[in-house]
Amino acid sequence: MTPLASSAAMTTLVYEYPDAAVAAAVTGREQVSGDVRVQTKWEVDPVKQIIRLEALAPNWDGYGSAPVNRPTSNRAIALVGHVAALGFDDLLAPAVSPIVGAVGGGVLFQWTVRARQLSLCVFPEGTMEFLKTEAGEPFEEDRFAPWMTGRLRALFTWLLSAPA
Repeated sequence: MTPLASSAAMTTLVYEYPDAAVAAAVTGREQVSGDVRVQTKWEVDPVKQIIRLEALAPNWDGYGSAPVNRPTSNRAIALVGHVAALGFDDLLAPAVSPIVGAVGGGVLFQWTVRARQLSLCVFPEGTMEFLKTEAGEPFEEDRFAPWMTGRLRALFTWLLSAPA
């Protein structure tokens, strides 16, 4: 942990941690890497995975995919926080991966509950989209904004109400 200060007049120290795991341990999972607050246990791993995606090199997949840049990473981390703030206690962590191909440079989240899958994509130009799939068949997709809590709540209510 390294304290950072930009001027002598600064009264608050900002800490930069070597990685998200150390930050979570040091701050009791209330703050990660100095500026990301986590509210639930499942948020820690996706945030760490998003941060790792920033280290991808251009053409990381051999198909010309762009790396994940800092603004995209920040939007993805914010989305994780918006989802966690919905308060679904039984929600598990999503699979997190970079988006490949011509639309590369984005972050893909996938939650699976029984036969249902919800995918949320954060694209480099700032847009976000979802895709609902049931029994392997996609049936609804659209754009959304993370502050549309009613829309997010409806998506995760659908996912978690998957029949047994």
